Order: sequence, then C-alpha cells, then structure tokens
Amino acid sequence: MSAGETIVICQICEHENDPDQRFCDECGVELNPTPAEVARPEASHGLPADTVIEGEDGLKITVVGTLSLGRLNRYSCLIGQESGMLVEESRASSPGFLAARLQALDTLKDLQGLWRPDTMLTHNEHTLACGPTPPFPTLAERVAQGGPLPANSVRQLAQCLGTLLKQIHDRAFLMRSFQPGRLWWDGENSLVVDNLDRMVPFEAAGEDF
Repeated sequence: MSAGETIVICQICEHENDPDQRFCDECGVELNPTPAEVARPEASHGLPADTVIEGEDGLKITVVGTLSLGRLNRYSCLIGQESGMLVEESRASSPGFLAARLQALDTLKDLQGLWRPDTMLTHNEHTLACGPTPPFPTLAERVAQGGPLPANSVRQLAQCLGTLLKQIHDRAFLMRSFQPGRLWWDGENSLVVDNLDRMVPFEAAGEDF
C-alpha cells in the first residue's frame, strides 16, 4: 500500500489491514470499517530492522523484522546471538498494557505450550519485552517449506492443540484464535503458541470471545 492510502484498523485487535480486506489479517474477525478509517502515515511507526536495544544487564537485542503491528507490535529479533521475539507496547495501547497483560497471564506461566517473554525493558519511552523462540519452525514456515501437511500430521497437531486448549480452559482462560505464524511445532508432540495479546480470564471476556 502506498503512502496516503487508507488502512482499516480492526475493531478487536487494532491490527492494520488493507482497505479492501473483509476479515482481519491478525485475528480473523469480520472488519467493520467506519468513517474513522485512518490515513497511513508517511513513515511506519514500528521499529525498523537493525534497531539495536541495550538491556540493563548489557544484553543486546537486534530487531530482525516486523511480524505484526497492533496493540502489541511483534518483531523477530536476536537476543545476543539467539533467535527470539520482541513485543512492544505500541501507541495504540494504553500505558501499562503490556505489563497488565503479563500480570493477567501470570497464573499460566507454567504452561510449556504458551510463549512468554522473560525480559522487560524500555526503548524510546515504550515498554518492551522479549524472549527466545523455540528451536523449531512455525506452522506457517513448515507448510511454506514442505507443502500441505499429511493427514497423520494434521491429526497429531490437532491433538496437541486440543491438549493445550484444555489446559488453558481448566485455568478459566479463553483464547481468541490460532494463526500458523504464531504457532511453533516440532512435527510431533512439542508445540508453543504466541497468544499473549489474545487471552483473557473468563470473567473479563468481551463480546469478541
């Protein structure tokens, strides 16, 4: 999309979508464009690739690329020399949103199937958090490299997802959606999902859940 064109902000997750899209690229909800469609600024408000952020302990975090922009901006990064993910409290968020998200999900921190950052830091007055990513590809990468999954792999994946969802529901939480780019899977029994911005306790669920 060129500068000056409009974008459609998802009313649920605040992801930026192209003007001709019917469903949100990020959360899948049907878009409800209004006269308040936002003009795309001349420059992106995300962190550019190769941005280097120094942690308090001297740890160097290097932005590799943008994964998504929304209430929490998500970036692939290097944490030292290790592959990781960086999440940023964006301008679309209220101050303290990221910290509140992590606190709300604190009771789920022992679930191995949920990605969770382990380091908090500040950059240009924005709160960020980062953590290493699993040593196996996302489902999107797996399909892009090897084509459609065979039936037995789909069955195995469904069983892994079902087990994780039961663990989450047993803790009285809801999860909005899964996306192939947010799901790491080793092809067998190890699965990790990044849904930091899409999970709420039952009692706090809104109409979108």
